[in-house]
Amino acid sequence: MTGVLSDHRACPAPAQDTDGPGRASGTCVQMALPGPALPQPVSMTSRGGIRLVAGLTWQVVTGPELPCLKTDAPLVLRLNGLRAQIDRSGGDSASTSLLLALAAGLVHDLPEAAGTWIFLAGLPRAEGAPETLLAMADLSRRSAEHEEGAITERVSPRAGPEALFDDPGDLLAAIRNHLGTTEIGGIALCRAAGSDAAWRRLSEGLAAAAPDIACHDVSPRAEGVPVFSSPPRIPSKALGLAGLGGTALCAGIFILVPFVQSIFAPPPPPPVPMADMRIEAGAFARICQAALAGWWPRSVGWELGNSGCALTSHLPATLGLPDPGRSDRLFEPMLVWAQFTPAVDRNPVLARAAAAQVLRAWPGEAQLEGGRLILWRVEPLPVTEAGTAGVPAPAPDQAARQLADAFAEAPGAVKTGETGVSVTPPSGTATADLFARSAGVPRFDPVRFIRSGKGEETLYLAPVTTRQVPASLLDPNRSEDTP
Repeated sequence: MTGVLSDHRACPAPAQDTDGPGRASGTCVQMALPGPALPQPVSMTSRGGIRLVAGLTWQVVTGPELPCLKTDAPLVLRLNGLRAQIDRSGGDSASTSLLLALAAGLVHDLPEAAGTWIFLAGLPRAEGAPETLLAMADLSRRSAEHEEGAITERVSPRAGPEALFDDPGDLLAAIRNHLGTTEIGGIALCRAAGSDAAWRRLSEGLAAAAPDIACHDVSPRAEGVPVFSSPPRIPSKALGLAGLGGTALCAGIFILVPFVQSIFAPPPPPPVPMADMRIEAGAFARICQAALAGWWPRSVGWELGNSGCALTSHLPATLGLPDPGRSDRLFEPMLVWAQFTPAVDRNPVLARAAAAQVLRAWPGEAQLEGGRLILWRVEPLPVTEAGTAGVPAPAPDQAARQLADAFAEAPGAVKTGETGVSVTPPSGTATADLFARSAGVPRFDPVRFIRSGKGEETLYLAPVTTRQVPASLLDPNRSEDTP
């Protein structure tokens, strides 16, 4: 069922003057006194009149919903041990979760979908570019016990707040973070009307960040999806009649019901085993030297300014090269570049024309603008298990002293910086010797290498960093279901 823009932001009327709703990372935050603030929904309206609410916070709960006294208590949606709430001014009994509606649409169109899925949905606004919902849910495998599209049995949202983004760059960064730490089964996309350009850019970013992850277009499906409802309410007259008996009943609900449920509750699923990974020792030196020694086009009227290699997190700011993202979790991207400047004794117009002809044979990326020409390509560095992940790296001053001992013939060659240390060896030092002697600093890895047009070289080193990936990726014959 295709969602139709409603651009509805229901916010409760404040009891006193406030500064207005705050916003962080595209999320609407409201302050309501007394009591905790509830998320204010961004909603779409389905063809059946069901309001689809985004920006919810899912909480893990046990036991039944407790009765309350207030007539304006928040509306509640419960599903598989999770609960989301909205203020009554932000929804009614014809409201449900946009995430659940998208998941229902996915299992209806793709019954075999299973695992952890990322759901992205555009929420257009009249005043600007669309916001985008990013939420995650776990889908169980379809079985004989599950009817086709049985959302209540197959789908469990991930606990925590659903994220709303205004900026495509922040959205792609969040997606890359999830891809680097979670085994993702697929990405479901619900496009917003009138946002073709924004979604085209998002699709290009997804293709670069997750080329091995399947993407599916889905439409929200409200049929069979649980809706928000009022919690049980205690009539005020019954309180006077119940007296101490009511107090004892409430105590029983608080204590006995959760206790009984904890006895019969199934054990929680085991956590996904994770492995700490680091760049393979010697990989930066080996692959960087081979890449720079390979073929690079040269053009008449241009002189080599500098060339080098760097991890994407340590690129020189002056280059202005884009972050290519991580296309494979078992590799770390490294950019290799060559930067050229116009020769002073050549016609700049002819030099640009010659460069444009030469670049047709270059298989990598290129940037020809102003007074510079930059060629670059991405080289993947293999990662391996970090067996010494718990061993701290030495302080930069200590690492600088160890590196200075390795280059004792060149006083002043070693310098310390904010992120680590650097060494500029004497003229005539072989590049292989520079990398080999720098490898003696424990728990420090090369992160950037620069060679000037005159042949001067500088190597930058920083403490070893690790990141986690699912352990199943290290064994291609093992699945997540294998014990």
